[in-house]
Amino acid sequence: SEEEEEERPEGAEPQFPITCALCSGKTLFSMKEVTDHMASARHQKKEKESEQALKKAKRTPDQIEKLKMRNARKKQKKLDTRIGERKHVWGEHKKGEKPEGAKPVKPAKGTGGKKTVKGGKSV
Repeated sequence: SEEEEEERPEGAEPQFPITCALCSGKTLFSMKEVTDHMASARHQKKEKESEQALKKAKRTPDQIEKLKMRNARKKQKKLDTRIGERKHVWGEHKKGEKPEGAKPVKPAKGTGGKKTVKGGKSV
């Protein structure tokens, strides 16, 4: 559609039916359909993808190498911040070291002393 519109002289009506160059299989039969299609989200998405592909195709090897280096730095920085955020390590408290200010553990109730029988009387 865009390519065909560029070929025609200014002010002249386009020859219908028109097929959109980006949206495969999309045939438009009136000017209203053309304007609606150009404003549609589907066509906008296809235009963006097309622009990105052209931009990507024009990159030089130096630019590609620069981008790879930048992405590697970003990835490493992200990993470093994740590791720095870790404060608690599972199982660390079980290594035998008691944390500062820890109270001694009291034995559980009912593990010694008088034996009781049902009814609450001591034997």
